[in-house]
Amino acid sequence: MDYMWLMIVVAIIGILAAVAIPAYQDYTVRAKISEVIAAGGAAKSAISEGFQTNGMVGVLSASQAVTKGEEGKPISKYLESIVADDGVTDPEEATGIITLTTTDDASLPTDAQQATIVMVPYVADPDSGAAIVLAAGVEGSIQWACGTSTITQATARTDATIAATATGTLPAKFAPSECR
Repeated sequence: MDYMWLMIVVAIIGILAAVAIPAYQDYTVRAKISEVIAAGGAAKSAISEGFQTNGMVGVLSASQAVTKGEEGKPISKYLESIVADDGVTDPEEATGIITLTTTDDASLPTDAQQATIVMVPYVADPDSGAAIVLAAGVEGSIQWACGTSTITQATARTDATIAATATGTLPAKFAPSECR
């Protein structure tokens, strides 16, 4: 009889482990991706400050200043590059969109390696609350929509047009809740 109880306990522990181990693995990847997003926080602050002080010219200047990372020279263990307004030189074309690219570090799952997370700035209309894309003449404090392979949260915060620009390639299960 004692042997049977032992087998039941072992079976229960096995079932619990089968559920807990994959959840823990996703959790550890999310912690690594949170490091990537935290590194992008400085870029978000710079673009927000640039917009508040000098409008779209400030966004362009900040975008050029925060773009970092070169092929083969990652910024950190998990962050390959921070790119804002890739290739834009005209304030009229500046958007303040930030793209974070993960490294190909072996501790990340293959579908999280060289993946992108996109952060899109917008301003909420004071009257309607509708999201407005940054542009000359737009005023207000910047809010951010973050997107990965799914843009559920970005769509909930903004509209479908703005959220569509927030589509990255990182699988949503590895992203913090604000970026899913």
